[in-house]
Amino acid sequence: MATRSRIKDFFWRHSAGIAFLVMLGFVGFLAFVGYTYVIITKKFESSRRWDLPSRIYSDATPLVPGMTIPRALLEPKLNHVGYHEVAARVTNPGEYRYAGSTLEIYLQNFEYPDIEFRALPVAIDMDGGTVRGIKRLDDGVALRGIRIEPELITSIYNNEMEDRLPVSLDAVPKVVSEAIISTEDKNFYHHEGISIRGSLGALVTDIRNRNITHGGSTLTQQLIKNFFLNPERRWGRKIHEMLMAVLLEARYSKQQILEAYLNEIYLGQNGAVQIAGVEQASQVYFGKHVTYLTLPEAATHAGIIRSPNVLPPLSPSQLAKGLRHTAVPPL
Repeated sequence: MATRSRIKDFFWRHSAGIAFLVMLGFVGFLAFVGYTYVIITKKFESSRRWDLPSRIYSDATPLVPGMTIPRALLEPKLNHVGYHEVAARVTNPGEYRYAGSTLEIYLQNFEYPDIEFRALPVAIDMDGGTVRGIKRLDDGVALRGIRIEPELITSIYNNEMEDRLPVSLDAVPKVVSEAIISTEDKNFYHHEGISIRGSLGALVTDIRNRNITHGGSTLTQQLIKNFFLNPERRWGRKIHEMLMAVLLEARYSKQQILEAYLNEIYLGQNGAVQIAGVEQASQVYFGKHVTYLTLPEAATHAGIIRSPNVLPPLSPSQLAKGLRHTAVPPL
């Protein structure tokens, strides 16, 4: 009783000071939350969200009647700039096919210094390697010529040696985004940035192991860690990460967060260069835009995320082929 009385007496005599300290701590917390919110929105809304390498391109390739260009030269050129061959009639930008002596190409959008070229399906009448005529595929109107977009010659990187081709969420097939969500964060559309159950489970495991090894991270937290913070494992940084994830979800839509994640995610190495984002990974591993990935390729993408450095550069190995069958739940 005497001890309890002394404690009560202490709090009574120092109640004003204690209240002031509590209020000061609360104000400091609000200030920290406000500062964190400003940092998040400033970087997330920046027009230069990512530092992209400087790229050097060749000139555009003209195709005009009378020009000679063998298939052995033309087809690799098309593949290098993102076109892929299809069996049926071309219906989407980036597709081409040979139908007898006619080459059908659905040209892609690209900007040139003096003009912007719009996506357009064309039919090129070939005689061996010689262009005999070019016409629009939809209405048969003859064209004087077309241009194939420039090829990338080289890139100049910063110290991080990171290569990325930003892509909008609309250009990413649902099979890709859904495969990634199903492996990384099944409840992505149902939480507010953090998973209490996942975090508590990770905490229990870490306490047992006496080491911070399990994140229990949501997709939003992974984006925060990669985009705003660093990969160090400390509980202070983990708490900061959770706060930032909640603020990010409060400010931006799930679609905006998912788009940023798909462009930020690390997906392996191309030699000494880091492959960042699904578009860059798609072109490195599969030689085509992410828009045209098939379901098995989308599943491979999702399977790579957890062990990106296990795969050899420039090759979706047998491990990746196995991942698309075992690591991804049915879509």
